[in-house]
Amino acid sequence: MTLEELLLRIFNYNAKLGESFAPGQSTLESLLKCLNRIEGLGNRTLEEAFANGAGRFFNEADFVKYYYGAPVYENHGTLYMIPKDELEIMYQECGNDPNALEFLTGIKQGRLEGEYVIVEVDNMDGIEVYKPTGEEYAANAAYDPNGLPGGTKEGLIDNLSNPALDDSGHVYLCDEEGERVDISDWVEEAADAAKEEEEEEETETVTEVNGTVETEEEVTVEENEDSVTVTSTTTTTETTEITTTETKEDDNGLDA
Repeated sequence: MTLEELLLRIFNYNAKLGESFAPGQSTLESLLKCLNRIEGLGNRTLEEAFANGAGRFFNEADFVKYYYGAPVYENHGTLYMIPKDELEIMYQECGNDPNALEFLTGIKQGRLEGEYVIVEVDNMDGIEVYKPTGEEYAANAAYDPNGLPGGTKEGLIDNLSNPALDDSGHVYLCDEEGERVDISDWVEEAADAAKEEEEEEETETVTEVNGTVETEEEVTVEENEDSVTVTSTTTTTETTEITTTETKEDDNGLDA
């Protein structure tokens, strides 16, 4: 790829999304190196491109909000992913420049600023990948049937489970310098805690007293000519516990 071809892609990206991405010389050099490495992988079919895994960049807030549970995005049915090896090239060349990653993956500027998350699926057994049409829920104006601005193929996966929960992949947290830490174990623990908290919020127990029953017992003792009366009163309270379970609907929305 030439610099002129890259500048044309940047122009189209800005025009479609209303952005003003204007990378400096060092970023342009990193983007060119990234795009040429991806082109060097060859003209692969969708099946070939995803044979070795899939991945995606998330901003941290979206990951925490939508990705703890499994399946992912259940209400929407599909999840945009890119081939794992192409994601790794993007990260290696531009991981310390979130704006460059946003351009490469066709999302709006600012979405990955600060800390961002990488989700990678290593084991694709039983996972079907198919070509998007641009009509999906999360599609945006940058959609191109020929691929993302970064030249990578894009695939859709139905209801992918969180790989940190089923050991099929990894989750990484990346800081502003592009340094990443595997947080798969932390995600698994956080998911369990979130599930327990959700279950507690969904169940409300109400205890009511149905009524009180009082019984009195009178005992009379007679001795010869003297009569002694002893009265014993016993009070019994019967309590009935009524448990009401209220299930709250979870609005699993997603920002496009």
